[in-house]
Amino acid sequence: MFMRCCFALFFLKFHKPLKNSTGRISATIVETIAILCIADFICWSKLTMLLRDFLFFVRFPLTRSIDLLNVNYIASSLPVILLLMSFALEKGFFSRLLTQPSFVFLGELSFSIFMCHQLFFRLLGLHKNIILASLGEIGSLILLMISVVPLSFLLYKFIENPIRRKMRVNI
Repeated sequence: MFMRCCFALFFLKFHKPLKNSTGRISATIVETIAILCIADFICWSKLTMLLRDFLFFVRFPLTRSIDLLNVNYIASSLPVILLLMSFALEKGFFSRLLTQPSFVFLGELSFSIFMCHQLFFRLLGLHKNIILASLGEIGSLILLMISVVPLSFLLYKFIENPIRRKMRVNI
């Protein structure tokens, strides 16, 4: 928590100067590095182990505490903070890509996707043997996405938006 607060203060202090001095190419490079760090953390955790080994090597005073705690909890903050800070500059290729209408639309559907995806995971789990045998893992994932997004759109259009409109009128 302390580290996140420090990075938040750093970001608030240096956001405008960084945004003004960062070019598109350097912002894209930083975004790519951040995405690769997140992918590494999720898939392999090589950087996490490297960070832990480095802290042991330099005899960091809290190394034993860090090792006793979940090292992934501490190390996960770094790639996430790097990702958030690089995308907040809004100058790189990936952050500009996310401003495209299709991605904005998916962002608006995100709460509805969150609300209904678990239903499809459970249905997939009940019929896992049949679906996996006939479609495979990738086909099952595609089926899941094809099912979740339209239902999420319906939830968004007929439940979430009307409620949001009523709340704006009442406030």
